[in-house]
Amino acid sequence: MSVDTDGPAANGGHVATVASGAPSLPVVDLPGFDTSHDETYRQLHDGLIAAEPTTFFASEDGTRLVEPGPLGVQDVSPGRFAAVASRHMRFRRRASKRSTTFVELPGQTATRMLSYLPPGWWPVLRGVAHHPVLLPDGRLLTAPGYDAASGWFLRWDCPPVDTAAVTKEAASEVWGRLLDYEFEDDASTCMAAAMFIQPFVRPAVTGPTPMYLVVSDGVDASGAVAGSGAGKTYLPQTVGYATLGREPPMLNPSAWPSEFERQLQGLLALDPEMVLLDNVPTEGVLGGSLLHQVLTARQSSMVRVVGQAPREVRVRAEWVATGNGVAVDGEQVRRTVLVHIKPGRDLAARPYRTADLLGWASAPDNRSLVASVVCRAIEDWIAADRPKPPRSLASFGSWSDTVGGILCHLVGEPARRSWLKPGSRPRRAIEQEWRHLFDGWPTEPDGSKRALSSTAAVALLDEIPSPNIEATVRKSRKERAQVSAMGRLLAGRVGLRSGSWVLRSGTSTGKAKWYRPDRVPSGGPPPEGSGGTGRDRQDPGPSAENDGRQAFGGTGGTGGTATRGLACVGGVLTRDREGLGGGPSCPSGTAS
Repeated sequence: MSVDTDGPAANGGHVATVASGAPSLPVVDLPGFDTSHDETYRQLHDGLIAAEPTTFFASEDGTRLVEPGPLGVQDVSPGRFAAVASRHMRFRRRASKRSTTFVELPGQTATRMLSYLPPGWWPVLRGVAHHPVLLPDGRLLTAPGYDAASGWFLRWDCPPVDTAAVTKEAASEVWGRLLDYEFEDDASTCMAAAMFIQPFVRPAVTGPTPMYLVVSDGVDASGAVAGSGAGKTYLPQTVGYATLGREPPMLNPSAWPSEFERQLQGLLALDPEMVLLDNVPTEGVLGGSLLHQVLTARQSSMVRVVGQAPREVRVRAEWVATGNGVAVDGEQVRRTVLVHIKPGRDLAARPYRTADLLGWASAPDNRSLVASVVCRAIEDWIAADRPKPPRSLASFGSWSDTVGGILCHLVGEPARRSWLKPGSRPRRAIEQEWRHLFDGWPTEPDGSKRALSSTAAVALLDEIPSPNIEATVRKSRKERAQVSAMGRLLAGRVGLRSGSWVLRSGTSTGKAKWYRPDRVPSGGPPPEGSGGTGRDRQDPGPSAENDGRQAFGGTGGTGGTATRGLACVGGVLTRDREGLGGGPSCPSGTAS
């Protein structure tokens, strides 16, 4: 065979001289040899499938050639396709009537190949996971590589998962490290644990999942405003390192709304397993049309994303936002669950049990341990016929039944009482306005807030913009009607917590009603004679909360007692299973 090496080949191909002793590779004839484009594509496909059967896949909708990327399912570029193809075959084209040349795969041919996807040519790639996952058919995918039955690809470079070897000590150790925070209440502890469970069951959740809002705003024991350094960013980072082996993708919500949406669109095109909106601006409002859209998109639905060209992508990430003093707009409230970490932890009195938690969570052996503990909880839940939690979240029923069911079965009655109780929901934007109003309330010389009538409170709205409150108060132009409306609003908030404030009321000697906000420590009791319980407006009552805390193995949630309750999962974890005895017993009051 004559090989012509005079000049470059057409279409930008690079001429290569083939020595007689070169390793034999399959030869693909490019169009021009009495070879149709279809025949060239068939030879390309057969050669790639024979050499690398699990490198390239068809997208779930069958319109694109994709591959497992560093974050998730990603499109194959022409350059990437040509590079892989050139490793396993040679491409021949006719240079003249009597001579041929061997060239690299022309870019035009590679581009056409990416858009030529006859049904059945390539295996379908439905998702990429970096940790074991529960599949829709009820199987746990723990073997690395492509699972043809489900279409999922597992990238797992850690020791094999061994659920049979999980002991009570191991489970207690894992949960104790992962949840080593001082949570405000048991509802927050449940949602923090759910953040670690959700990635392992996401393929089995058929609908959307809510956003976790991690906050630490409040006041410390001295009454000073606190919130930084409590671990609100550290917690989702730990989730990322324990499940993905790296820090989760982070976006900056403080950018202009249009810029933030462009960042979000670009990230969605990479099919991430987790998205962290870190440090939402103080007094900012969490929401937006695109965020609403992706949080209510079912796993089997599509969301249109504007990238290089408008197209649609899957949305199956775990969504986490962090910040202090974050308000949530009306539409976002029902799509968000709250994780409230107490600020001002005394590290001298109670240091973290793991100095470098991110390093611990990212170690391959520990990632395997975390996966084994969570997968064991999933197996026990399935063996118990998948019991459901007592409460479900509207529009997120599959998430509630799966994640909540596993958690409630794992922990028992304490989690059942705390799962999705009203206190686990974030405050609306109007709650933020009440905090602003109370912050700007006139003070007495001694620093305490002044007692004001409803008439004076109406005048205060002129100094402190409060659009949502004003919309109710100023419906009428008559001053008397406005004063009455303000009086009704204030009377309805007496005894309810607004951040670090609780509203008190009383009657003056002239029988005029007055109102005054008093500052209380976060999680502390209300002032004497306040006329209310001091509980959060969304909490069902102190009795339910205290019972839950006691059942988790502590009182009041201080010093990480709720964490110790969740850490002591041995009794529930080993229920109806054999060969795992010898673990520590649960403290009195915990579920077993």
